[in-house]
Amino acid sequence: MGLSYYDVRRKPETRLANTLVCWNGILSVSMLFYWSGVARIVGEPFRWAMKGGVSLQPAWLEYPYLMLWVTPMLCMFGGWIALKGDRYSVARIIGLYPSLVLGLMLGWYYFAPNRWH
Repeated sequence: MGLSYYDVRRKPETRLANTLVCWNGILSVSMLFYWSGVARIVGEPFRWAMKGGVSLQPAWLEYPYLMLWVTPMLCMFGGWIALKGDRYSVARIIGLYPSLVLGLMLGWYYFAPNRWH
């Protein structure tokens, strides 16, 4: 005989929300500790989008660089709190925000025609 908490209702699908929380953690840590490698891909589009550059040796609290690692970190914590509060759709939305912003910036820079810049 087995007892399950989900006898009457379906078990919630949390795989995507959990994956996004982990992805935001990986994104934040890679921006923070492997900036020299990430700057090759993200540096020039970010310089173009922000109208200011980020050096290869930025300070932790330098503004444009701060946005690149704090935003995924805050979204990771926000998604984790939403998961603990059983707000799975909120966790997915919060988790998608940093990847969506970064993807739009990179996509616009690398794939849009130069005259649109």
